[in-house]
Amino acid sequence: MAVAYYAKTEGVSLESAALLSPARQARVERLKKEEDKKCAIAAELLLQHACREQGIAFDPDDLVYPERGKPHFKTLPLKFNFTHSEGVTVCVVGKAEVGADIEVPRPHHQKIARRFLSEECQSRIFAADDPDVAFVEEWLCIESHAKATGEGIYSPPFDKPMSDCWLFTKQTVLGEYRICVCHELVDTPVSFVEVTL
Repeated sequence: MAVAYYAKTEGVSLESAALLSPARQARVERLKKEEDKKCAIAAELLLQHACREQGIAFDPDDLVYPERGKPHFKTLPLKFNFTHSEGVTVCVVGKAEVGADIEVPRPHHQKIARRFLSEECQSRIFAADDPDVAFVEEWLCIESHAKATGEGIYSPPFDKPMSDCWLFTKQTVLGEYRICVCHELVDTPVSFVEVTL
């Protein structure tokens, strides 16, 4: 089973960086904005929480944070992914590869859709009863899939074909935030757990 742990970052202290792995501490130090620092801190604090909940001893020396690509453990039997948006951070964990995205629905921009999405995807969005919601729903799947595979999003169109082995589980949390977890069948079902940091 995959679990998406999420938390508001407003209560995260910058001093909490001392609890992080050396690699994550270095990443936090490179960030300029306080909110970005809090999100980076919250991400690994949620990962530590997830390890405790899963009965796995968190080993900061086992973490790998590549410059490009997906963070991972060298040996621990847990896959994970981070995402954040507007003061909320998510850490999803599972037995198989997982990816997550979080978005707050807002008016979509046709210009963004036309620039980055295929004509087929644009047609689905623009034909929907609520194009703003449709845009966010499409984007959640695209982003979470790119993060699960570790391929990332580098060149349009971003909505490239996805194999049938990936499932998408979506949940609305904290009133307006939409989380999408991309996971393999082995990690079904997905649960969503709020954590206070």
